[in-house]
Amino acid sequence: MVDLSNEWRNLRNLEVAKRKILDSNQPFAPSPQLEGLPLRGCKTILDFGCGVGRNIPSLLRLAPDARIIGYDLPNLVELANVYLGPEVFKKIEWLNPPPTALRIHTYDFVVADISFQHLDESELRLVLTILKDRLQPNGKLWVAGRWWSDYKHKSVWEMVLDYFDPVTPLKLDEAVGDNHQQVLFRPNPMNMQSK
Repeated sequence: MVDLSNEWRNLRNLEVAKRKILDSNQPFAPSPQLEGLPLRGCKTILDFGCGVGRNIPSLLRLAPDARIIGYDLPNLVELANVYLGPEVFKKIEWLNPPPTALRIHTYDFVVADISFQHLDESELRLVLTILKDRLQPNGKLWVAGRWWSDYKHKSVWEMVLDYFDPVTPLKLDEAVGDNHQQVLFRPNPMNMQSK
């Protein structure tokens, strides 16, 4: 596993974490793009890189019968208990790195909201391999993010395309600089591993 920066691993203050997770003038709230995703009817949803649980309230509302799994560093999960409150927090199943912990479930839907860009290439490829293997046959992966990553490697989007096919448009020529895209993917059937 990649040794994530001390800056992320040592976050212990909710307000500092919220500013680092969503550095903008917008209020700290669930991603509005979740509203249009095909979540209803999903049995198991993974919020990969969930941070302090920003998207959890929307996931619970949009897929009320689903098992919601949050995955992030232990210190951020601790802050999620503060952000969400104990009643909501206990409704979620929480997983921490290493990425191999993701293998214990299969998923109908994976949300990766501004999270893949924080992994180096080897860890991201491991995560993508596991997610491709653990997604149900009709499962979907939704990725929101930038072209750049925190590390020096090919773009996050190019790596995702090695494992998944876009369902909604991905415009690589527009995914430069600080531009965000939100793209829905399905597993690429090539080299699919058995469950």
